[in-house]
Amino acid sequence: MNIIEMAINYCHLSISKMNISEMIMKQIKYLLLILLIINFGSLSLLNAQNEKASLVIKGGISIPTGVYSNSIGENASISRRSGFDFGNDVGLATSGPVFSIELTSPITKIKGLGWLFSGRLIINPTNSDDLQNFYQNTLKNTTRDTAVFSFDIGNWVHVPFMTGFSYGYNLFDDINVYATIQGGIDISQQPYRKVDAFFTRSKTTENIEDTKFDVAVSYGLSASLEFEFFENYNLSFNYLNLGVPSFTGKRTLNPKFFNGIFDITTNIAGDKRPVNMFLISFGYKFNI
Repeated sequence: MNIIEMAINYCHLSISKMNISEMIMKQIKYLLLILLIINFGSLSLLNAQNEKASLVIKGGISIPTGVYSNSIGENASISRRSGFDFGNDVGLATSGPVFSIELTSPITKIKGLGWLFSGRLIINPTNSDDLQNFYQNTLKNTTRDTAVFSFDIGNWVHVPFMTGFSYGYNLFDDINVYATIQGGIDISQQPYRKVDAFFTRSKTTENIEDTKFDVAVSYGLSASLEFEFFENYNLSFNYLNLGVPSFTGKRTLNPKFFNGIFDITTNIAGDKRPVNMFLISFGYKFNI
C-alpha cells in the first residue's frame, strides 16, 4: 500500500469516528482563535500608526441566569451507572467575582467606532443545598435510609477571550456611553463533585462519589452597555452567553453504597451545561 492510499484510508477512518457536527464545531473554534490572533495584531498595527488606544481594567460581579443558575435539574436521580445525577439543564452556579481587561483601538475615519479585544476571569461558586435535600428525601422508606449525605462541590471557572466592536457617544459633559458586541471562545472548568455518606448504623463516613471534569472549550457572545465618567471611570452592564460546553471527565463510585457496580471508575463523555450570565463591573481606563 502506497502513502497516498494510506492517507485516504486514514481520512475515511477519522471521518467515520467523528460526528459531522463535532467537526464543524471544532472548525468554528479554530476560526475564532485565528480571528483573535489577527485582531490582536491589528490593534498593535493601529497603535504603531499613532492611533489612540485605551486599556480598561475591571472588577465586578457575575450573576448566573437561566439553567446555569438552576439548583436541581430535570430527571435528577441516584443510579449505579451515573451516581448522583443532577439531571438536565442545571448548573448550580451562584454569583461570584469577575475580573477583566479590555483593549480598544479606534477604527480610522469612523468616529466613535472601536475594535475591542477582551479577556476575563469569572468564578462562580455553587450551592448544593437543594440537591442534598432532594437526594436525602429519595432514601426515605428505603433500605438505604441509614445514610446521611454531605456534598462538596467546587467552583465554576471561565476564561473567555473575545473580540468585536464598540461604539461610543458623548451623552453629557464628562459622560460617554458605549455599546459593544463581541464573539470568541471560553475555556471553562466544571466544578468537581464529592459526596460523602455517614452511615448511622456503623457510625462511619465513606466517600461514595468522586467526580472530576476536564477543561472544555466553547464559543460565546457578549453584548454590553457601558458608561464612562470623567474620561477614566467605567461602569458596565454586560450579558454573556458562553454556549453549551461539553465536558469529559471521570467518575469514581464506592460499591459500599452503590451495590453491584462492575466498574468503580468510569469515563464521562458529553456532559453538556449551558452557561449564561449578567456581569456588572467597575473599571478604570488608561490611555495608551
